[in-house]
Amino acid sequence: MSGSLHVAAFDPHDGSELWKHEGPTEQFVASPVFDGDRFIFVGGYPDYHVLALRGDGQGDITQTHVDWHSTEARCYVPSPVLADGRLMVADDAGIGHCFDASTGEHLWRARMGRHYSASLLSANDRVYFLDDDGITKVVKSADTLEVEAENTVGEFCCSSPAIADGVLYIRGEKHLFAIAERSE
Repeated sequence: MSGSLHVAAFDPHDGSELWKHEGPTEQFVASPVFDGDRFIFVGGYPDYHVLALRGDGQGDITQTHVDWHSTEARCYVPSPVLADGRLMVADDAGIGHCFDASTGEHLWRARMGRHYSASLLSANDRVYFLDDDGITKVVKSADTLEVEAENTVGEFCCSSPAIADGVLYIRGEKHLFAIAERSE
């Protein structure tokens, strides 16, 4: 879990601390993701960080378990997603980022929208970027940016989208949208 001035792991059975990483910033809001080998945290205030930590340590792992660390994405609120070995990040200022999850290589960055509050969503090696203006960009998980679709619901959106039973749900300021293939 992430907290003020550190991130830490706890034993779910007894609550004891397993390991802790000091810093690198004051606040983390976004939820971390796990790729099977490392925990990846994004966020920060007043500084922005993307931090990949191996989870097999004990005690203070600040100097010993950092796989990679980047300050190139200014993400504070939206949670990232993993898709096909890539970490996708929505920068609060409307920039999309793609990192190789294992190495931290910054594969691409591009203006995707005006501002992001919603967390990203992934399904079928696609990532859904929903910006505050209600515009969703469907991006293929690839080493170069491939926007496969762009759609708008026509109203302000800051809630994270969700998928259930083949339906994409988007909550706007005034409506709940359920998007699915038409059944005939």
